[in-house]
Amino acid sequence: MENGRKLLLFQRHILLVVSSNSSGIIEKILFQEGPDRYFEAILGLEFTLSKTDKIHHALAHFRATRQDTVAVLGARYRWARMAGKVK
Repeated sequence: MENGRKLLLFQRHILLVVSSNSSGIIEKILFQEGPDRYFEAILGLEFTLSKTDKIHHALAHFRATRQDTVAVLGARYRWARMAGKVK
């Protein structure tokens, strides 16, 4: 808690998107949904193809360890549907 109030996730952690999708599609969806301002970076298709390389880059860039991280998975279909890629 900070000043007696609960801190939100983005106030306690660095939030990143690591994806094999285009950064432009991800940015479009985040902008539509409103949480785009909470993310520090989007490491998409344009950064490198390997998600492993993206994760290693993020760990080094933000000076984090694997123990410092949490992954949230499974939004792929919903995001693709929202971007008009699938119905």
